[in-house]
Amino acid sequence: MYIPFINKISFKFFIAITCCVMSIGSILGQTTSSNFGQNRVQFHDFEWSFYETEHFDVYYYIGGQDLGKFVIFDAEQEYKDVMQLLDLRLRSKISILVYTDITDVNMTNIGIRQDIKNVGGTIPILDNKMLLYFDGNHNHLREQIREGLARIYTEQMAQGVSAQQVLQRSVVPDLPQWYTKGLVQYISKGWTPEDDDKLRMGVKSKRFKKFKRLSAEDASFIGKAFWNYVVSVYGKDAMANLLYITRINPKNLDNAFMYALNNGINESLNKSMKFYTKRFENIELNSTPILKSKLLPIPTKEKTDYYSLTINDKGNKIAYASNFLGRQKLYIFDLSTQKKKVILRNGFKTNTLLTDHSYPLLAWEPGGKKLSVMFENRDNIKLMQYDVDKNKKSIKYIAVSLIYKIIFSWI
Repeated sequence: MYIPFINKISFKFFIAITCCVMSIGSILGQTTSSNFGQNRVQFHDFEWSFYETEHFDVYYYIGGQDLGKFVIFDAEQEYKDVMQLLDLRLRSKISILVYTDITDVNMTNIGIRQDIKNVGGTIPILDNKMLLYFDGNHNHLREQIREGLARIYTEQMAQGVSAQQVLQRSVVPDLPQWYTKGLVQYISKGWTPEDDDKLRMGVKSKRFKKFKRLSAEDASFIGKAFWNYVVSVYGKDAMANLLYITRINPKNLDNAFMYALNNGINESLNKSMKFYTKRFENIELNSTPILKSKLLPIPTKEKTDYYSLTINDKGNKIAYASNFLGRQKLYIFDLSTQKKKVILRNGFKTNTLLTDHSYPLLAWEPGGKKLSVMFENRDNIKLMQYDVDKNKKSIKYIAVSLIYKIIFSWI
């Protein structure tokens, strides 16, 4: 579906829109009127229905029936794959709540009054409940399912596999965060080219040299690299063996490493880094470094995400967004003057809610003098048009549920 916008220079602006508006089938699903809380700001009510499978109860609401159908079929397949990889079956059914966007999942009060201990990842997990959200990419939704399964598994592994182990959990030391969080990250997404590049740059700069001094984020990443090393060098069976020994005796992790990898924890970590260092040395010998003169001179800050970079057709201005703990800023950087300007601020800083990187969506008008921006504010989609030369902007409300892409098109 396209919404036309007629501007002053005789072409139309098209917004590629996918809207989740559909009825809930009374035969396929069952309805529940559960109220999930009153404490967080909620912009609309949720009337939940659910599907039931062998291992899951999948809940969805109006507008999310197709997502519910996708999840019930995909979750069973992901369950089979992940449990086969981990060589385990979870103790009870898992409840999955499917939200049509990240704003809706941030409205939930599930677990708001409980101390939820998450061992890694980005989606909310409470006991055997996982909360998923759709950002327009079904692969991302699939990754969330795998992440949720891995995190529920790591919690079960840390608690022990028998009733006696669960009762003795208070005297069992916590498993290292790099071990559990790294496992979750590896299970959910595998090892990607982006991971390989990040590790290569870190090894080159000696960022990861002193393991005990790493930040929690870097330690988790090294944990992910370790699990990739185990599978690459020793195979999936060794990974399953290591996890099995950890489950039956979480008090002595070093013994589990000795049994599965023939080396203790420290030696195994050192060998994994030597494995990558040697591989990266071979890559460096056969690659051409990027000259600093070819890099964009855009200043950045630590712990801030930068995305949606879009250059105009004249090649003299770049629009991009930043996100620091949920606080979004939209910039225009002038390549001729080497100066940046903030044209939009949106959202607020938070340590408790998920941050949304699916907005803003940016598109330069042909000619490069005007920028159109789609962003979300308080569960409403808004269109901002910014005139670079006049330094003026206009904002209007767009009556749609979700937008995944915006483009300009001539007619």
